[in-house]
Amino acid sequence: MIPFNKIFYFSEDCENIIFYLFGFKLFFYNAKNINLKKLAYYIKKKKSQKALSQINYIIKKYRIEILQKNLLIAHYSKENGFVDENILKNAKIFNTLEINEKNCLFENYLKQNKTIALVGNSGCELGKNKGKEIDSHDVVIRFNNYPDGFEKDYGSKTNVWVHCCNSDVIQRDISNFDFVMWRYNFYTKNIGDHFENELFNNITKYPQKTLSLSKPLEETSKFLNIKDPTTGAILIYILIKTFNSLENVDFYGFSFLEDLNNTAHYYDNESRIATDHPEFTKEQKTLVKLIKKYKKGFSNEKINSGYSSKKRQ
Repeated sequence: MIPFNKIFYFSEDCENIIFYLFGFKLFFYNAKNINLKKLAYYIKKKKSQKALSQINYIIKKYRIEILQKNLLIAHYSKENGFVDENILKNAKIFNTLEINEKNCLFENYLKQNKTIALVGNSGCELGKNKGKEIDSHDVVIRFNNYPDGFEKDYGSKTNVWVHCCNSDVIQRDISNFDFVMWRYNFYTKNIGDHFENELFNNITKYPQKTLSLSKPLEETSKFLNIKDPTTGAILIYILIKTFNSLENVDFYGFSFLEDLNNTAHYYDNESRIATDHPEFTKEQKTLVKLIKKYKKGFSNEKINSGYSSKKRQ
């Protein structure tokens, strides 16, 4: 137990400061992370002189290796001659994702008069025999660990796979996908050890198939006024932004508001979003309003039953 009067403790290298109050750890301060965040801020705001000064300070105080993990920092370091093997690797990742973003690859792909099925992982489609209907769309978008074996209700076709970058997301052969979208803010967060090599290998083999949701994540957060929007919300935002409509988009596997007590995946009993996401209910109410606005004849009941625009034709 920390003595009552010991408010904070400096570690031996003075890098980590742990604050205590009444014997309980309250706050962990890491000076390295603060310096890296400051550097990323200077780069993003295009304050070149301050950014270069900060890089030199970081290398002198620590070592060049800590510039590797943030893709934005790795790219900037490489452009200014601060390199090692991993900086070069992660700079390549960043550069590829930036080029694909600037070339609007995904938006142009969607605009080719395609019908789109956005398939979530909720169990609300079980027993409804929607598989063939889902697969009849030009583009089928799925998330994370969707499995085989539920083709009757959820179909088998996947054109776009959205990867949320959690450590439990399985690796896949992406050769048959049109795109893989990575839900991670590469501008503010360090790249995770558990997916760094997978992302690099995907970019090396299929550079034009690999996309980042970094900017859409930030834009969706502002658009919905949600600090950390779900991956489904980000895709809905992209579709609205691309078409200014959702008439060619059909939704499956999104239980939304009526079934908040039944948000488990259709392939297991896991339901992280409803319990872990602090703004889940707020986000869902906002999404329902948006879908009603941008898709004619759409009601909450029809959302949950996998309402399809094909029924109106």
